[in-house]
Formats: sequence, C-alpha cells, structure tokens
Amino acid sequence: MSVLTRLRSTVAADQLVAIAEMRSGDLAPEPAELDALTDCLRAPVTAVRRLAAETLAALAETDASARGRLDSALRAPDRTLRWGATYGLSRLGPAPPQSLPTLLDALGSDDGDVRWATAAILAAMEHRDAVAEQLVGVARDGSPAQRKMALYCLRDMGRSLPAIDAVLLAAFDDPDVRVRLAAITTLPRVVIDREAASRRLLAVLDEPHDSLRRAAAAALGALGLSTPTIRERLRAAAALGDASLGRAARRSLRLLEP
Repeated sequence: MSVLTRLRSTVAADQLVAIAEMRSGDLAPEPAELDALTDCLRAPVTAVRRLAAETLAALAETDASARGRLDSALRAPDRTLRWGATYGLSRLGPAPPQSLPTLLDALGSDDGDVRWATAAILAAMEHRDAVAEQLVGVARDGSPAQRKMALYCLRDMGRSLPAIDAVLLAAFDDPDVRVRLAAITTLPRVVIDREAASRRLLAVLDEPHDSLRRAAAAALGALGLSTPTIRERLRAAAALGDASLGRAARRSLRLLEP
C-alpha cells in the first residue's frame, strides 16, 4: 500500500504509519501527498491530527509547499482544519495573529487535549496585551468551558491589567463551579488589587463546596497579603476537621506568619 493510499485511509493506524514515513523519508513529498497530509488535519482521531500538523510543520522548515498548505488551511471554513493548521504553525514559532479567533473558539472544545494545547499556544503568542484583552472577553461572555480555559490562559500569561481584575472578581459569582475554581487559582498570579482579592477569597471560605474552600485557603497563601483577619480565618479553617482544607490552610499560614 502506497503512502498516498494509507494517508487517504479511514483507518487511523494506516494514516499514522504513512505520516511517520513522510516525516522520516529522504524524498520530498509529492503534491498529492501533501494534500492528503493536510486533509489529515481534520481526521476524527486526535493522534492523527496532531502528527499530521507536526509533520507538516517539520516539512515546512525546508519545503515552501508544505508551509503553503498550512497557511491555506488557516483560512479554511472547516474549524478543525483551521485549528490543525494553527497547531502546526505554532511549532514553527508564535502562532500568527490571524489564528486568534480559531484559538479562542477552541478553548471550548470537547477535547481536553485540544483545550490545553490551545492554552499553551495562546500563552506563547506575541502582542500579549492584545491577546489578554481578547481572553478577558471570552472569560466574560464565552461558554463555561471557554470561560474556565480563558482564566487559566490569563494565569499562564501572567499579565496584570485592571480588566483582568474585573473579570476575575466577577467570575467568583459564576454559576459554574469549574469557572470559579479557575478564578480562585488564577487570582494570586495576576491580581492588582490584593485587598479586594483577599476579601473575595475570605468569603469563599464560607462556601458549601469543599473544593472551593480548599482552593481559597491555598490562594490566600499565594496572594501573600498577611493581616490578622486572614491569619485568624486560616487558623479557623485549619481546625474544622477537613483534612485537605486543613493542609491548605496550614501551608498558607506558614507562608503568611512571621
């Protein structure tokens, strides 16, 4: 079976073998093979899509035709194809600005691998303040998955802007617990107004959700704002009998107490 036939197969194992051959081969791929490899960017199996993107990127370092396939796919109407092209281009350097809408959309993907790969690409993009502003909008108006991932992206980017403070503090009231957890863990890394942040975190210590209380106790230590009230509340949390909460509270107290 030829490389081209395997690339066009509906069997993922055949496609993976063909892609590996293309990547390791000494001969420049034929145009039809590059076309078939580009089509693999929208294969139903994540491993095939990822290897196809990485192989196109590797070929693009010396083959202008491969780079052209990635650039063209970035403008395709198929969102899966656009994301595959974006992932491939990110292997060559920071993802291009025109890929930003595709990346923001992918933060809501059902595929966890896609979501976290997208977050890593966003964190490495240039024009970081402009990217952060777009992430703030997604954290405010996106789907629950997008809101959660946008907050983690802001955490990993480490930018501090008033608009980020506002969206993080608003996310403490989000109806989705996962979004609230993301806000709590992101807050100490980027927040400007630490006093406002500490007030919201202290309020979370009274939440009924164990995971939120534990996250807030840990975040208070990471925030680094040591006041008698904060230390007293952490001591009270450590004495409640919840082992995980107690560990988080004691760790924070060790960070905050003289």
